[in-house]
Amino acid sequence: MELALILALAASAPSPSHWHPVSQETARAWLGFSGATLSIRSVDDPKRPGTAHRRLTLTLPSGVKQSMPLQDGGGYANNNALNLYVFNQNSFLLVSEKDCVQIDPFKAIFTRCEVSKVDTRKLTRVGRFDWVNAFDPPNGAFRLAFRFLPAWDA
Repeated sequence: MELALILALAASAPSPSHWHPVSQETARAWLGFSGATLSIRSVDDPKRPGTAHRRLTLTLPSGVKQSMPLQDGGGYANNNALNLYVFNQNSFLLVSEKDCVQIDPFKAIFTRCEVSKVDTRKLTRVGRFDWVNAFDPPNGAFRLAFRFLPAWDA
């Protein structure tokens, strides 16, 4: 009886190729006084487990949206966290191992940049987009999800 229960539980365990339980997630960050919202959607690639396609979207308070694809991310892509920095008074910088995007939250403009040419030590970190365990409202369930963690919490 106990052996049957152990075997049943082992058979129902997630396969090691699935590094998170949900096939798609969207994380959002509010970009301060601009009123814009930056979101990144992460969707699992069924052909490459542990890898996700990512898309960056900026939504202005007026409802205007700008969107662009990012490099694939996740465990096997070696492109995990996307760090958000204040670049200057009017723009932000999103940097990962493979992506670098300057974001103008007032004009909804994205400008690609080279990761190797960015010195993040001179920038103020706002937070990061990454897979993190945390409590989800409204029921407070603890689960792994793609989230934005502010710098004070990351």
